[in-house]
Amino acid sequence: MDRFSVSRALLGCVVLSVGIFGEAMAAEPTNGNESDDASYSLLDIGPNSLSTMTGEWGGARTYLRRKGGELGASWTNETAGNVSGGKRRTAAQTNQITSGLDVNAEKLLHWKGASFNFTFTWRSAPI
Repeated sequence: MDRFSVSRALLGCVVLSVGIFGEAMAAEPTNGNESDDASYSLLDIGPNSLSTMTGEWGGARTYLRRKGGELGASWTNETAGNVSGGKRRTAAQTNQITSGLDVNAEKLLHWKGASFNFTFTWRSAPI
């Protein structure tokens, strides 16, 4: 693979990411609680909420949230390449999948100020 192919592939990934995430961010619904607080979207638990990718699971997520739990997951894919200089011109890729549960123990157990976070991470990359 020559350096121009790698450059075009990386540029394509950037353009695609900006297109996908830019459109999703522009279409994000508002709940009238916009502020500098980044957690405002987590508070929108109405019937038309689009704050999660998989929806409300028939009300199960809303129930869990009201009791003090919040589920989350993410996938990260990173690609990097050496497009000029060095001994080799190549690209590499790595993946990470994370899932977790945040527990507000003050809501759930009436334990003032307590909270817990459980995170499970899987990573892969070529050796």
